Amino acid sequence: MGFFSFFKPRKKNIEKTSINNLDEIINKKKDYTKQQELIRTIKELVSEFREDIKEKLEILEKIDLTQKKADSRTKFIIKENLTNYMTHLQKLINSLEIDASDLTDLIKKINSVFYDFEKKSHPNFQKATFLIGKELGDTKKSIDNFFKNLNKKISENKDFIDSLKIIFLI
Repeated sequence: MGFFSFFKPRKKNIEKTSINNLDEIINKKKDYTKQQELIRTIKELVSEFREDIKEKLEILEKIDLTQKKADSRTKFIIKENLTNYMTHLQKLINSLEIDASDLTDLIKKINSVFYDFEKKSHPNFQKATFLIGKELGDTKKSIDNFFKNLNKKISENKDFIDSLKIIFLI
């Protein structure tokens, strides 16, 4: 391969089909395009959620328990649980950097990440809310809103997603 061969036009792959298969090919292309669009939309939702949680995490880091009226042992326990919860939030943010090209895989991975987060962080969240309710409540609302928006997108495209699952099983 010489230097000038770089400038030569490349041969295009021409796909030969019969008229009978044309509908099938067009439908496959439409399905692929719709799947990629839905993946992009879900990834945008995840990206917005990650930015929102990063902001909430910064707020949680600035919490000062010295102003709260409680004994030092209680403050210590709550501070430890808050720190653990923030660690779980950071892991959630990092785990949501999902690179999936298949829609069903993307949804499964998101659900798996959130299931692990909920299972591991729930006890810390419960203990930390004893003195720090508002800030943690805002964080919980962000998580709930993300799931509401994600479920809305999934339910809007439920028939399409189900058809992908059926095709995948075949």
